[in-house]
Amino acid sequence: MPTTSAPIRIGYCLSLTGPLAGNSRSAQLAHDIWREDVNGRGGLLGRPVELVCYDDRRDASLVPGIYKRLMDEDKVDPSTTRSPIRTTSP
Repeated sequence: MPTTSAPIRIGYCLSLTGPLAGNSRSAQLAHDIWREDVNGRGGLLGRPVELVCYDDRRDASLVPGIYKRLMDEDKVDPSTTRSPIRTTSP
């Protein structure tokens, strides 16, 4: 299997503004700490990790467009999301 140094790009969205911003910023900090730790150990499968995160403003109608952008424009490898219930519940 050939080795590549191209980064693994992981995409996701968080509610970085709005009523859940504090929780989301904490989650984003945890993600950044994880990324730094993984990259400090040589990355995943020998490849560095990049995180691409967008603010969904706790607006469920923005989420499909964000994931389309992550896949089509940002060319992320995997993308993650939280439960749709969390995105749309009060």
